[in-house]
Amino acid sequence: MQLLKIKLNGEDKIYTQTDITISEILEKEQISQQGIAIALNHVLVPKDKILSVKLRMSDEIEIVTPFEGG
Repeated sequence: MQLLKIKLNGEDKIYTQTDITISEILEKEQISQQGIAIALNHVLVPKDKILSVKLRMSDEIEIVTPFEGG
């Protein structure tokens, strides 16, 4: 059985589904797509690409919530 190993916010994750998008990962992890920004391997992913970008072994996803401050 093939496994997909990635890092999600610094935490190692393993999925049995290897053909999976960022959007599907967010759904599996019960993370809302509202009000967040996503970086894949340190590059911001445009919101319109979240549904189509497929993950590969060892990818790193960082999910951040913007906030105001100084």
